[in-house]
Amino acid sequence: MSMASSPTSYDYITISNKHSNYDMVWDFEPSNAYGKSWDKLNITRDTIQRALVGGKSYEWVWMLDLDTLIMNSSVTLEDLIERSLRYGEQEGKKREDIHMILTRDCEPLNAGSMLFRVSPWTLQLIEQWRAHDVDADVGEGNRLDQGALKDMLQENVVSAAEKSVIVPQTWMNSYPEEIQCLDPREEALMRPWEYGDFVVHFAGAAWHHPKLTDPVGSFMRKYIRYAL
Repeated sequence: MSMASSPTSYDYITISNKHSNYDMVWDFEPSNAYGKSWDKLNITRDTIQRALVGGKSYEWVWMLDLDTLIMNSSVTLEDLIERSLRYGEQEGKKREDIHMILTRDCEPLNAGSMLFRVSPWTLQLIEQWRAHDVDADVGEGNRLDQGALKDMLQENVVSAAEKSVIVPQTWMNSYPEEIQCLDPREEALMRPWEYGDFVVHFAGAAWHHPKLTDPVGSFMRKYIRYAL
Protein backbone atom coordinates (compact mmCIF):
# COMPACT_ATOMS: atom_id res chain seq x y z
CA MET A 1 0.00 0.00 0.00
CA SER A 2 1.29 3.43 -0.95
CA MET A 3 0.61 6.49 1.18
CA ALA A 4 -0.68 9.75 -0.29
CA SER A 5 1.75 12.41 -1.48
CA SER A 6 1.00 14.44 1.68
CA PRO A 7 -0.51 13.66 5.11
CA THR A 8 -4.28 13.22 5.24
CA SER A 9 -6.87 13.42 8.00
CA TYR A 10 -7.49 9.69 7.68
CA ASP A 11 -3.93 8.29 7.74
CA TYR A 12 -4.38 6.88 11.25
CA ILE A 13 -7.77 5.37 10.42
CA THR A 14 -6.66 3.55 7.30
CA ILE A 15 -3.34 2.35 8.77
CA SER A 16 -4.81 1.07 12.03
CA ASN A 17 -7.66 -0.59 10.12
CA LYS A 18 -5.31 -2.84 8.16
CA HIS A 19 -4.63 -5.29 11.00
CA SER A 20 -4.54 -8.88 9.79
CA ASN A 21 -2.53 -12.07 9.84
CA TYR A 22 -0.92 -11.09 6.54
CA ASP A 23 2.27 -9.15 5.90
CA MET A 24 1.66 -5.49 5.08
CA VAL A 25 4.05 -3.63 2.79
CA TRP A 26 3.85 0.17 2.99
CA ASP A 27 5.50 2.95 1.02
CA PHE A 28 5.94 6.24 2.84
CA GLU A 29 8.46 7.83 0.47
CA PRO A 30 7.46 10.99 -1.42
CA SER A 31 7.48 10.87 -5.21
CA ASN A 32 8.01 13.88 -7.42
CA ALA A 33 8.94 12.15 -10.66
CA TYR A 34 5.50 10.69 -11.39
CA GLY A 35 1.96 10.43 -10.03
CA LYS A 36 1.89 8.92 -6.55
CA SER A 37 -0.60 6.25 -7.58
CA TRP A 38 2.15 4.59 -9.61
CA ASP A 39 4.11 3.82 -6.45
CA LYS A 40 1.84 0.90 -5.63
CA LEU A 41 3.06 -0.82 -8.80
CA ASN A 42 6.66 -0.41 -7.68
CA ILE A 43 5.87 -1.91 -4.27
CA THR A 44 3.99 -4.81 -5.85
CA ARG A 45 6.80 -5.46 -8.31
CA ASP A 46 9.48 -5.41 -5.60
CA THR A 47 7.44 -7.69 -3.33
CA ILE A 48 6.88 -10.22 -6.12
CA GLN A 49 10.55 -10.15 -7.07
CA ARG A 50 11.56 -10.95 -3.49
CA ALA A 51 9.08 -13.83 -3.38
CA LEU A 52 10.29 -15.29 -6.68
CA VAL A 53 13.89 -15.51 -5.45
CA GLY A 54 12.81 -17.17 -2.22
CA GLY A 55 12.86 -14.16 0.06
CA LYS A 56 9.19 -14.64 0.91
CA SER A 57 6.75 -17.51 0.49
CA TYR A 58 3.93 -15.44 -1.01
CA GLU A 59 1.72 -16.95 -3.71
CA TRP A 60 -0.45 -13.86 -4.23
CA VAL A 61 -0.07 -10.14 -3.49
CA TRP A 62 -3.02 -7.85 -2.77
CA MET A 63 -2.59 -4.29 -4.07
CA LEU A 64 -4.92 -1.99 -2.14
CA ASP A 65 -5.47 1.77 -2.30
CA LEU A 66 -5.08 4.04 0.71
CA ASP A 67 -8.69 5.28 0.60
CA THR A 68 -10.11 1.90 1.65
CA LEU A 69 -11.29 0.19 4.82
CA ILE A 70 -11.34 -3.52 5.53
CA MET A 71 -14.87 -3.98 6.82
CA ASN A 72 -15.03 -7.72 7.49
CA SER A 73 -11.90 -9.29 8.94
CA SER A 74 -13.47 -12.76 8.82
CA VAL A 75 -13.05 -12.80 5.04
CA THR A 76 -9.73 -14.43 4.16
CA LEU A 77 -7.69 -13.76 1.05
CA GLU A 78 -7.37 -17.51 0.56
CA ASP A 79 -11.14 -17.88 0.31
CA LEU A 80 -11.46 -14.80 -1.89
CA ILE A 81 -8.81 -16.08 -4.29
CA GLU A 82 -10.37 -19.54 -4.46
CA ARG A 83 -13.80 -18.03 -5.12
CA SER A 84 -12.34 -15.80 -7.82
CA LEU A 85 -10.52 -18.67 -9.53
CA ARG A 86 -13.77 -20.63 -9.62
CA TYR A 87 -15.45 -17.57 -11.11
CA GLY A 88 -12.80 -17.53 -13.83
CA GLU A 89 -13.34 -21.23 -14.48
CA GLN A 90 -17.02 -20.51 -15.07
CA GLU A 91 -15.87 -18.12 -17.80
CA GLY A 92 -13.91 -20.94 -19.42
CA LYS A 93 -10.48 -20.02 -18.09
CA LYS A 94 -8.04 -22.38 -16.42
CA ARG A 95 -7.27 -21.39 -12.84
CA GLU A 96 -3.53 -21.82 -13.38
CA ASP A 97 -3.73 -19.27 -16.22
CA ILE A 98 -5.32 -16.58 -14.02
CA HIS A 99 -2.67 -14.20 -12.67
CA MET A 100 -4.71 -11.06 -11.99
CA ILE A 101 -8.01 -10.60 -10.13
CA LEU A 102 -9.73 -7.23 -10.29
CA THR A 103 -13.13 -5.53 -10.22
CA ARG A 104 -15.00 -2.94 -12.20
CA ASP A 105 -17.38 -0.14 -11.27
CA CYS A 106 -19.39 2.09 -13.62
CA GLU A 107 -16.17 2.24 -15.64
CA PRO A 108 -14.63 -0.87 -17.25
CA LEU A 109 -12.38 -1.36 -14.23
CA ASN A 110 -11.14 0.04 -10.94
CA ALA A 111 -7.54 -0.58 -9.89
CA GLY A 112 -8.05 0.17 -6.20
CA SER A 113 -8.21 -3.45 -5.00
CA MET A 114 -6.42 -6.08 -7.07
CA LEU A 115 -4.79 -9.46 -6.52
CA PHE A 116 -1.70 -10.61 -8.40
CA ARG A 117 -0.24 -14.07 -8.61
CA VAL A 118 3.46 -14.19 -7.76
CA SER A 119 4.83 -15.09 -11.18
CA PRO A 120 7.23 -13.91 -13.88
CA TRP A 121 4.20 -13.00 -15.99
CA THR A 122 3.01 -10.51 -13.37
CA LEU A 123 6.40 -8.82 -13.43
CA GLN A 124 6.12 -8.59 -17.21
CA LEU A 125 2.65 -7.07 -16.87
CA ILE A 126 3.85 -4.47 -14.37
CA GLU A 127 6.81 -3.56 -16.60
CA GLN A 128 4.45 -2.95 -19.51
CA TRP A 129 2.01 -1.13 -17.24
CA ARG A 130 4.72 1.23 -16.00
CA ALA A 131 5.73 1.86 -19.60
CA HIS A 132 2.25 3.28 -20.21
CA ASP A 133 3.00 6.19 -17.84
CA VAL A 134 3.11 8.53 -20.84
CA ASP A 135 0.13 10.08 -22.55
CA ALA A 136 0.12 12.74 -25.21
CA ASP A 137 -2.99 14.38 -23.79
CA VAL A 138 -1.84 14.84 -20.20
CA GLY A 139 1.94 14.76 -20.42
CA GLU A 140 4.58 12.45 -19.09
CA GLY A 141 4.08 11.25 -15.53
CA ASN A 142 0.49 12.46 -15.23
CA ARG A 143 -1.47 9.57 -16.65
CA LEU A 144 -3.57 7.52 -14.26
CA ASP A 145 -2.47 3.96 -13.66
CA GLN A 146 -6.07 2.85 -14.01
CA GLY A 147 -6.48 4.29 -17.50
CA ALA A 148 -3.28 2.63 -18.64
CA LEU A 149 -4.44 -0.77 -17.39
CA LYS A 150 -7.82 -0.33 -19.05
CA ASP A 151 -6.09 0.19 -22.39
CA MET A 152 -3.86 -2.84 -21.82
CA LEU A 153 -6.85 -5.06 -21.13
CA GLN A 154 -8.72 -3.79 -24.18
CA GLU A 155 -5.65 -4.37 -26.36
CA ASN A 156 -4.81 -7.63 -24.58
CA VAL A 157 -1.21 -6.49 -24.05
CA VAL A 158 0.90 -9.45 -22.80
CA SER A 159 -2.37 -11.46 -22.83
CA ALA A 160 -3.68 -9.35 -19.93
CA ALA A 161 -7.34 -10.03 -20.73
CA GLU A 162 -6.75 -13.76 -21.02
CA LYS A 163 -4.84 -13.97 -17.76
CA SER A 164 -7.25 -11.94 -15.64
CA VAL A 165 -10.71 -12.27 -14.18
CA ILE A 166 -13.03 -9.39 -13.29
CA VAL A 167 -15.07 -10.47 -10.28
CA PRO A 168 -18.16 -8.71 -8.89
CA GLN A 169 -17.34 -5.38 -7.29
CA THR A 170 -18.87 -6.28 -3.93
CA TRP A 171 -16.43 -9.15 -3.42
CA MET A 172 -13.46 -6.91 -2.63
CA ASN A 173 -14.10 -3.32 -3.73
CA SER A 174 -17.55 -2.14 -2.59
CA TYR A 175 -18.39 1.56 -2.83
CA PRO A 176 -20.41 3.41 -0.18
CA GLU A 177 -23.89 4.66 -0.96
CA GLU A 178 -22.43 8.15 -1.34
CA ILE A 179 -20.52 7.07 -4.46
CA GLN A 180 -22.92 5.83 -7.10
CA CYS A 181 -20.50 4.27 -9.57
CA LEU A 182 -21.42 0.61 -9.43
CA ASP A 183 -20.67 -2.57 -11.33
CA PRO A 184 -23.62 -2.81 -13.76
CA ARG A 185 -23.42 -6.56 -14.29
CA GLU A 186 -26.44 -8.51 -13.09
CA GLU A 187 -24.51 -10.81 -10.77
CA ALA A 188 -23.12 -7.85 -8.84
CA LEU A 189 -26.71 -6.68 -8.11
CA MET A 190 -25.65 -3.06 -8.68
CA ARG A 191 -25.60 -2.29 -4.99
CA PRO A 192 -23.39 -0.19 -2.73
CA TRP A 193 -21.53 -1.49 0.32
CA GLU A 194 -23.58 -3.55 2.75
CA TYR A 195 -22.75 -4.62 6.28
CA GLY A 196 -20.57 -7.72 6.03
CA ASP A 197 -18.89 -6.82 2.73
CA PHE A 198 -15.12 -7.28 2.76
CA VAL A 199 -13.87 -3.84 1.69
CA VAL A 200 -15.32 -0.37 1.24
CA HIS A 201 -13.49 1.94 -1.16
CA PHE A 202 -14.06 5.69 -1.29
CA ALA A 203 -12.90 5.98 -4.88
CA GLY A 204 -13.52 9.34 -6.51
CA ALA A 205 -15.04 10.78 -3.34
CA ALA A 206 -13.68 14.26 -4.06
CA TRP A 207 -15.07 14.16 -7.59
CA HIS A 208 -18.50 12.95 -6.47
CA HIS A 209 -18.66 15.44 -3.57
CA PRO A 210 -16.73 18.56 -4.62
CA LYS A 211 -18.40 20.73 -1.97
CA LEU A 212 -17.05 18.66 0.91
CA THR A 213 -13.73 19.80 2.34
CA ASP A 214 -12.54 16.31 3.25
CA PRO A 215 -14.88 13.74 1.70
CA VAL A 216 -12.66 10.66 2.15
CA GLY A 217 -11.92 11.51 5.77
CA SER A 218 -15.59 12.22 6.48
CA PHE A 219 -16.75 8.94 4.94
CA MET A 220 -14.03 6.92 6.68
CA ARG A 221 -15.05 8.28 10.06
CA LYS A 222 -18.65 7.36 9.25
CA TYR A 223 -17.98 3.80 8.07
CA ILE A 224 -15.16 2.67 10.37
CA ARG A 225 -17.68 2.12 13.18
CA TYR A 226 -19.25 -0.70 11.13
CA ALA A 227 -16.02 -2.64 10.62
CA LEU A 228 -16.16 -6.22 11.87
